[in-house]
Amino acid sequence: MKQILHDLSDPTDLDVVLALHGSASTGKQWRTLAERLCGTATVVAPDLPGYGTAARDAGSRVAMLVGLIAGIEQPVHIVAHSFGGAVALRLAHDMPDRVASLTLYDPLVVERSDQGQTILPSDIRQIWNSNRRAEPEKLMQAFLDYWAGTGSWARLAPKQRQRLIAHAPGLRRDFLEAERGLWMMHDPYYQGPISVICGGHSPRAAVDM
Repeated sequence: MKQILHDLSDPTDLDVVLALHGSASTGKQWRTLAERLCGTATVVAPDLPGYGTAARDAGSRVAMLVGLIAGIEQPVHIVAHSFGGAVALRLAHDMPDRVASLTLYDPLVVERSDQGQTILPSDIRQIWNSNRRAEPEKLMQAFLDYWAGTGSWARLAPKQRQRLIAHAPGLRRDFLEAERGLWMMHDPYYQGPISVICGGHSPRAAVDM
C-alpha cells in the first residue's frame, strides 16, 4: 500500500523520495525524514508486502514497487535501510532511468559466488541457518540481539516484543527471498549518484557490505 507521509497540493513541483524500510519494520519508520523534508519533497514510504498494512500481501515486492514508480512523473530519489537497500539496488538495476539517486543506510548486499550461488554475509547467514525453523520469538530475539547488541531483546517491554514478533513472517520472507537470489547484485546498469552510510555502532557485517 502506498503511504505518502508528506504531501503538498502540487507535489509535481517537489522532488519525490521513495523511502524503503528494513526488515521487521514498516514505512512509518520514515516519519522523521518526512518532517525534515517538509516543503522540499514528497516522501512516499510504502509498507513492503509482508509488513504493516501489507502484512497479508503475498504479491511480488518488485512488481508493487515498479508499478508505484511508474505512476510517478519524475525519477525518484530512493532512501533505503538494511533489507530495503537490497530492494533499492534491484530497482536501480531494473529501472535505472527512473531512479535519480540512491541513499543506502546499512544496506543488505547479496552477492553471487563464482558458481552462481547466493552469498549472504556470514554473520547474517549464520543467524538464518540457526533460526530458520525457530519459533517467531526466538527468531526475532536472534535478529534484534545481532543488530542492536546482545541483551536488546531482554530489555524490551512486552508490548514492544509482541510488535516485533508480529513481523516474524515478513522477516522469514526477507531471508528466503535473499537466499533464493531475488535481491542478488546484478550488473550495474544504474550510473547515478549513490551515498552509502553506516552507523558508528553498526555490526561488522553492515560495515563490510
